[in-house]
Amino acid sequence: MMDILIVPFLRVLLFITDFYRFFLYIYIIMSWLDYFNVVNKHNPIVYNVYSFLYKMTEPVLRRIRRIIPSIGDIDLSPIILVAILYFVEQMIGRILIRFPL
Repeated sequence: MMDILIVPFLRVLLFITDFYRFFLYIYIIMSWLDYFNVVNKHNPIVYNVYSFLYKMTEPVLRRIRRIIPSIGDIDLSPIILVAILYFVEQMIGRILIRFPL
């Protein structure tokens, strides 16, 4: 009976983490492109996309940066966040295996 609530909730949570990881990847790529002056953040479209991704990812990345600082110019927080999201997705997947469809 409990699986009626747990399985859909876990599937939605899995979707959210996967979607968030996608935003994180795009944010990482855009930050690299900005760092190497490939994109122009003064372009309204680029600015809006970058601003949206910044607002979506930066609150979590900022918390990670408080614990683990940057090493020179290398920011490890996105790598750590990807690892955390992967870990959470693996845990959810293991829990979902236990519930028959």
